Amino acid sequence: MIREIYLGEREFVLKYVIRGLRHSDIDGICRLVNWEVGSFVSRTDLAERLKTIDSDENYRIYVAGCGERVLGFVVLQKGITLEYPGRVVRVVSMSVDVGCQNKGIGADFLELAEKFAGEKGAGVVALNCGFARYGANAFYEKRGYTKLGYNFYKRV
Repeated sequence: MIREIYLGEREFVLKYVIRGLRHSDIDGICRLVNWEVGSFVSRTDLAERLKTIDSDENYRIYVAGCGERVLGFVVLQKGITLEYPGRVVRVVSMSVDVGCQNKGIGADFLELAEKFAGEKGAGVVALNCGFARYGANAFYEKRGYTKLGYNFYKRV
């Protein structure tokens, strides 16, 4: 799927494509994980994780790219939960470059998540989003996602 977004006051057009993961995407994804998501992961660790995820049929990785530039990514996981009947697709991680936000890339990613869910027989798409990410929370709610509770994490 090829899309266009307009950046800046001069209506600069940037064409991007949403596609599968390429090895050359690692640096761009690492930048987004470390700066946009607010985590820290080394390039080496990230490359190993992406390789593991990409080889697992229960996962999908999509990248929004313009040439070699990574504008965003989404990682999806098919699974089973006790709370919902059938399968669930979880948005494990999603990030869009701050300069490209509010241009449709995130909406494209959610559309792919919902399509993937349908293909895998899942009746639910689930995701986590931090409290302080007001814009992201509003974005998900605008697209029909409902807040159900808190998410807790503990490093062990």
